[in-house]
Amino acid sequence: VWHTEQRKVSELVPYSKNARTLSDKQRGDLEASITKFGLAEIPAVNTDNVIVSGHQRLKILLALGKGDFILSNSMSYGRPYILDIDGAIHDGWAAISDFEEKVNSNFLYYFLSSTIVQNYWDSKINSGSVSNLNSDIIKTLQIPIPPIEEQKRIVSILDKFDALVNDISIGLPAELKARRQQYEYYRGKLLTFKPLSK
Repeated sequence: VWHTEQRKVSELVPYSKNARTLSDKQRGDLEASITKFGLAEIPAVNTDNVIVSGHQRLKILLALGKGDFILSNSMSYGRPYILDIDGAIHDGWAAISDFEEKVNSNFLYYFLSSTIVQNYWDSKINSGSVSNLNSDIIKTLQIPIPPIEEQKRIVSILDKFDALVNDISIGLPAELKARRQQYEYYRGKLLTFKPLSK
């Protein structure tokens, strides 16, 4: 008997003998259709959660593009990465995309890499029964969004510190330690904003 249930994508098992592949044109047409109309036909699974139909729709829904962010959500949770290729993710990752109009990607990378954010993740994950960085926790993070030009200025300063730290990393451990502390200090200062007045 057919019926509709909500399932997590992580629970679904691809059918090992599914031979269907899409050409670039077919994939583009399917992406355009899902973007315009949503998921008009939901994937079907059997009682063992094996996907019976809808493999390609699920792949497109999970697909990410070059420049999108992914965050590890378990083990070394919260560590950000910027994709350099088109790809897809599995359950050990969370994705952030469609932010480019308001946030410079390098600014977002530095902010997500900061001690401020890592401490925030720690406080959320270690405060209860949650053991990984789920989407509900990620959505609670408030990201300061100064004007784009200010974001670029901050990135320029942090890029210089980053290059300095990496360039002197051979043979100068004391200098490296001092520069890292200086870098952490200024990164914290540059990424700390006063709350907006209501």
